[in-house]
Amino acid sequence: MKSITIKGSERESVGKVSTKALRNAGAVPCVLYGGNQAVHFSADAAAFKNLVYTPNAHTVVIELGKGKSFNAILQDIQVHPVSDKILHIDFFQLFDDKEITMEVPVKIVGTSKGVLAGGVLRLNTRK
Repeated sequence: MKSITIKGSERESVGKVSTKALRNAGAVPCVLYGGNQAVHFSADAAAFKNLVYTPNAHTVVIELGKGKSFNAILQDIQVHPVSDKILHIDFFQLFDDKEITMEVPVKIVGTSKGVLAGGVLRLNTRK
């Protein structure tokens, strides 16, 4: 699975006023769950374009400075209903010794022999 690196900074204050100030400055407030405590941080909105606007699943390496680095996956994203700006992102921390369950997109490449012979391909998906 491909990995994307996002550089951010830990948030000093968490609340409505500081969150609005972050968004006005072009940053996205984020939370990293899965460890002992939730880690609140922010990153530039442009850093998420390769993660959010792609059909592929990626792991994320979050670098918060001072040597802090976390492996994570995208758990949830909140988007503004009119402008489609990213409002908030939740990440889930990955550990080598813990299993996780996630949905992974499947791409079908090429054309099967049955379709080449005139058949119809029906893709049945279930969740």
